[in-house]
Amino acid sequence: MNEGAPFGFEQVMESQGRLQSWEILKEEAEKVGEDLTAALQELESIFETEITAIEGIEGSEEKDKAIAEFMGSIENRILPILDEIVRVNETPIPSREQIVETAITLFNEVGVSGQEKEVANLILEIFKKEFGEENIEVEFDEAHKNPEINGDVGNMRIVVKGNSEKEKICLSSHMDMVVAANGEGRKDFQITPDGRLINATGEHNLGADDKMGAAAIIEAIKLVKEADIDHGDIVVLQTIYEEDLLRGAKNMDPNLVRDVKNIYVLDGEHPSDIITSGVAKSNWRVELTHDTKVHTAMNPEDAPNLLFTAARAITKISERISYNGWWQNNKKTGVSINVGTDDTFFRENDMKDGNITGKPQSRNSAKTIEGTIRIPPEAKTSTGETMKEDEIRLAILTEMEEILKEAVDETKGEKGQATARLIAENPYPSFEVDKDRPIVTDAIRAAIRSGQFPKTKGVEAGTEANFFNTMANAQGHKIEAIVLGVGIEKIHSEKEAVILSEAEKIVIQVYNLIKEKS
Repeated sequence: MNEGAPFGFEQVMESQGRLQSWEILKEEAEKVGEDLTAALQELESIFETEITAIEGIEGSEEKDKAIAEFMGSIENRILPILDEIVRVNETPIPSREQIVETAITLFNEVGVSGQEKEVANLILEIFKKEFGEENIEVEFDEAHKNPEINGDVGNMRIVVKGNSEKEKICLSSHMDMVVAANGEGRKDFQITPDGRLINATGEHNLGADDKMGAAAIIEAIKLVKEADIDHGDIVVLQTIYEEDLLRGAKNMDPNLVRDVKNIYVLDGEHPSDIITSGVAKSNWRVELTHDTKVHTAMNPEDAPNLLFTAARAITKISERISYNGWWQNNKKTGVSINVGTDDTFFRENDMKDGNITGKPQSRNSAKTIEGTIRIPPEAKTSTGETMKEDEIRLAILTEMEEILKEAVDETKGEKGQATARLIAENPYPSFEVDKDRPIVTDAIRAAIRSGQFPKTKGVEAGTEANFFNTMANAQGHKIEAIVLGVGIEKIHSEKEAVILSEAEKIVIQVYNLIKEKS
């Protein structure tokens, strides 16, 4: 919380992204009956007293720790109330066995970015089998033909036809997975002996991101059908090429969302996290070059030392960021920076008098030094408290250019100096959906009815919601999109896993969303 800000129960709940959840929890308790409302009011009075005690704690770290412990205690103490809400709403219990079966069926079909055709065919086959081919409408766009994708299939829209004129709901997940360590997909996974997880057993990621999203959508619609609930059309978007700068959503044919107002993107980690905002990403490619032709064995010393220049540039960049990557050491600017090197290799014998000469070894040549080092800084920006997003980008670009000029000037030697070039691109924009919007409150209510006490939050990674929130439907209405978690942890790593208890919760949550529209 901001120092000096009002400190009370509502303020703490707001700072933790749970004020809307608390208000909706009270509404749901009131629907159940007076006893539950009274129990919640008694708890709120106790919580107010505990917050007053926390206010008197000195030291921001100690106070933050106390607030975190307090929030954890709230979740435990309201569990009986949540359980009663679930019981009264007759929320069904999904079959864990069926969830696992659907998930593993999808995990077995590998589809990296640009190669999603077989995944699309499998998902469509499952929809036809489960819901009847006569009840399915399917369309593909041609996003894959865009040169920046060059894939084998486009984004897919599946409509499970409704049996009433009630409001449509749109659910989305992406079909591609990250490239595994061996450059191919993996199929090595297991259900842990305790039955808690599906996890990878080899050196590669599970591929649950985002096939678990598709599995959750399928299982939720199955629950709706089993409960014989009247519903409107269910629009399911299965997108391509998400893992590489969201190119599938970026190039989506707007016709696929022609009748859509809101989109629930199933691509987060935990169902209790309702993601209402996401950062933009900016890429800058710094190229340090020289035009002196030299040979690695004969005369490497006859060219300027690009490694030395690059090191100086990176050092200067690091002076502007904090340990956690915040630009100008200030999270309020809304910018985090990562810096690495790209396609640059150095020979072990590129030494002269004990000093690295700093000449990059070409990937394709064993002898000729190409004379280029690339440094790709990556920035993720969200609308900050002090500057707007475009102003942030301009300020950073200006400062980056100054840094490069300084680094080049400071490393000028007898053999000349490097030439620096800064190339910028902005792959995707940020998004933010107001927490009071129906798309958010409906998601919170659905989570509470599935036994959760969710929080709204932002995420420092791109999802398709970044682009969906820039789109409009055929009637010109701006689309709103938020992200729901599907119960995965350690995403993209060899330890990626599906937490089955959380997978059950997102299935129930999506079931409740569809039911709420009915």
